[in-house]
Amino acid sequence: KALQALRTAAAKAEAGSDALAMLGRAQLDAGDAAAAERTLRQAVTRLPVTPEAYLALGTAAERQGRPEEARHALEQY
Repeated sequence: KALQALRTAAAKAEAGSDALAMLGRAQLDAGDAAAAERTLRQAVTRLPVTPEAYLALGTAAERQGRPEEARHALEQY
């Protein structure tokens, strides 16, 4: 239910970085690193960017086997 509620909130055109970051972290916790990475990439493009989005993006990229992208996200954090 939490994932569905977050998806609904993040689907709105005015959804900010924080809403997208929360959805991305929930997807990551649910084991869907690919969806989490896509969502978190959106989160880091919405200003103002919530810093935790970069941290979660680093984790998602690492789980997807992309260490360079993970390192870049962590540097941005």
